[in-house]
Amino acid sequence: MEWPERNWKEEAEKMLMELQHVRQIEGEPARRWFMDEFFDLIVWIASDQSIAGFQLCYDKERTPNALTWRRESGFQHLSIDDGETRPSRLKMSPVLTPLQSSAPNKFPKDVLDVFRNACQGIDRMVAAFVYIKLTEFAAQSQPMRHND
Repeated sequence: MEWPERNWKEEAEKMLMELQHVRQIEGEPARRWFMDEFFDLIVWIASDQSIAGFQLCYDKERTPNALTWRRESGFQHLSIDDGETRPSRLKMSPVLTPLQSSAPNKFPKDVLDVFRNACQGIDRMVAAFVYIKLTEFAAQSQPMRHND
């Protein structure tokens, strides 16, 4: 897959911020939501305050993808169809779909590097946990660079 040119230095200068008053869904673990222009990070917190899972949506403006990790099921790496690809029709709700890549399990190393910088202002426990999991996924998926 050929990735669009990006200014990764510019992306790395953005910082995640935690949203306040995040809607909680009954019967699901509590959610914390962090975002910037490049990432959305949703973290599910179990009743014992441990991290039960997270979803990192990245490259939101160009080729949005989502890496989800859940304690009970592990990793899932998918593309985000934003619902806007149907001309002259109402926008549909975004949905997760298989990656449109010949290498769906590969995780761009650039994203890992940008996350490491962007997460510096958020809860250290959350940042460290997610970064370790991203590193784990990148190692098992033979990371690629966006310009590969």
